[in-house]
Amino acid sequence: MASAQTTGTASFLKLPTELLDQIASLLPRSALRALALTSKKANVSAIDTLYKTYLNRTAPAKAPFHLFLRTVCERPDLAAKVKRVDIRGWRSEYEVATGAAWRGVTEVRDVDQIEKSGPSFTSTEKSVRDSAAARFKLFVGAAVKAGIVSEPTSLSVSALKASIVWYTTLKEDGDFLRLLGRGVEDAQLVLMLALLPNMEVLRIDGLSPFPLLDWHHFLSRSSTALRKLSGLHIIGSNTNSKEPVVKNSLQFLDITPNLLQIRLLALAAGGHSFTLRALPSSKLQSVVLVECGVNARLFRKIMLGQRIQTIAYRPGQAQVEEITGSDLSLPQLLALFTDSKYSLEALTLFPSQERLENVFFKVFEKLERLEVPLVDVLNIPYDEQDPEIIYDILKDQLPATLKHITLRYLNGYLQDKAVIEQLAVLKMQGVLPNLNKATFNFTSAVASSYFSAAMASFGGPVGGLAASTTWETLPEMEKMVQKDFGKLYKDAGICMVVEQTDS
Repeated sequence: MASAQTTGTASFLKLPTELLDQIASLLPRSALRALALTSKKANVSAIDTLYKTYLNRTAPAKAPFHLFLRTVCERPDLAAKVKRVDIRGWRSEYEVATGAAWRGVTEVRDVDQIEKSGPSFTSTEKSVRDSAAARFKLFVGAAVKAGIVSEPTSLSVSALKASIVWYTTLKEDGDFLRLLGRGVEDAQLVLMLALLPNMEVLRIDGLSPFPLLDWHHFLSRSSTALRKLSGLHIIGSNTNSKEPVVKNSLQFLDITPNLLQIRLLALAAGGHSFTLRALPSSKLQSVVLVECGVNARLFRKIMLGQRIQTIAYRPGQAQVEEITGSDLSLPQLLALFTDSKYSLEALTLFPSQERLENVFFKVFEKLERLEVPLVDVLNIPYDEQDPEIIYDILKDQLPATLKHITLRYLNGYLQDKAVIEQLAVLKMQGVLPNLNKATFNFTSAVASSYFSAAMASFGGPVGGLAASTTWETLPEMEKMVQKDFGKLYKDAGICMVVEQTDS
């Protein structure tokens, strides 16, 4: 038995490095540690996999950043292996100084996924119990070596500030050292980003709503920080009714020459200077801004000279109100996308100005997927119900390359019925030959003054409701739509999906 085990181990270690790497990629963290101890060859595959991703979505008290940060300070070779950082939000100076509740993550993730995604560095698994003073000295030395702060004359730092000034960022070396010395994770994160020269993907879930260190100010001093970043995904703050919407600077985009994807959620982008006319990266493939407020000048800077395949813009009302000049009309938005008209394949577009404009999506010659609200985007007048006129409008508006169209905020009125019908007719007549899927998302309720007419258009109950400003819940629209158009769409070869989740 022992001989068989020895032979099996030896055979395992004779596997090509590529196979060992694939095996390691499937193992949980605990098994990777065991694999790392079997041999030098296996150690390389295990360590490469273990440090490829730093994932920490646990509360600060249970999994603080400083444990991982200590490792990358002491082991630059391990820091160089990190390609992906996927972390929760963190506590700012104000939250630490006042003991304010941690805002935390916004998205619950699968436990097994977290277990297999890299080192967690929880406080119970680190054998070294260093003092705060020793840790601070180590971190300051690493920050000075990385070039993000100057050598301090003293390691003594002032107390944290328990008051805040909204819409400010911290830019002084003293700010960085004060936060670092007092254990504020805001400073630890900035240092972490400076020490990961090969990081390609950064995902942050839930920024603090309070003033933070200015990333661009500190990280631009480093010659490597964010320089290999290709994917950026940030979820912003969820403020309460007594707090303003937070403005976050995106100035750090000016030091990301290899950026391919930008995905921002619940952010108001403010405080940006325009020393550079365009982003240093001309390689963007995807830009997704959901529940965001971005002014036209910054949006233009992001889009200028790009050949983007996917664009999604769905502004948040609160974020738009906080950003001057962010109320963008449909023609303004499409003008920003001009450089991508020969590359764009997927477009989600919700203009923040609700007004009818004459625009045409046919300018995008490769467009395959389109998601828009029915009202204000497709050039259909509010009161237009004639199927033939709607047919002509859609024919002039939609490109023949379209494969999947999603229409949002349908309310069951006569115009909706005509649009749904004419899309199938356009496919059957060869105007939209590639259309194979249509998604119709209805609202959950409509103003009671429209309720009777809406139900009449789909053969539902009529009458009994007086006009008012109250809202009436729509019945289940899927059954009605499928009854009226199911066979037509089947004959046209279009998969029809009916949802009712808009509000």
